[in-house]
Amino acid sequence: MQTTLFKKTELGTQALKTRDPLLPQRLRTAFILFDGHKTVAQVAALLPATGPGSLSAEDVQGLIQSGLLDSADALPLAVAPLRDRATSPHSSLSPAEQSRRYTSAYYLADELVVKLGLRGLRLLRALEKTTGYNDLVALLPRLREAIAASDMEPLEELLFEPTGG
Repeated sequence: MQTTLFKKTELGTQALKTRDPLLPQRLRTAFILFDGHKTVAQVAALLPATGPGSLSAEDVQGLIQSGLLDSADALPLAVAPLRDRATSPHSSLSPAEQSRRYTSAYYLADELVVKLGLRGLRLLRALEKTTGYNDLVALLPRLREAIAASDMEPLEELLFEPTGG
């Protein structure tokens, strides 16, 4: 992980701007330094070795699991499945169809995340911040990490079913 490049996610940037508690105050300086061009080791070298401003592997892992940081190296691979779907029929959905799908899928996603209990609290907060179809599609990677694939199938069908289906 020391040689991996990390960058802020959209959720991370928003958390930074709004001073969201999802991004702890003691990690804000370190978080700002992750720009997709610095490794964890380079960011850690810019911070104090110990104390409130220091950066541990657990801190970085926590930022990744919270969806605030993502690997800049792996981005093209991680986004590839979504890009394939972006060229599929749903990319040309009307706003009304996107709204219908978002509403249906949101309630199912909410049920699935609530079943996670306290483990899903941060994910629930992220879900509650979604405002439309595209936001919910962008949250899918985090949902897939936390929820069993068999439980995710109905949600993905709601979002990506062929038009007219």
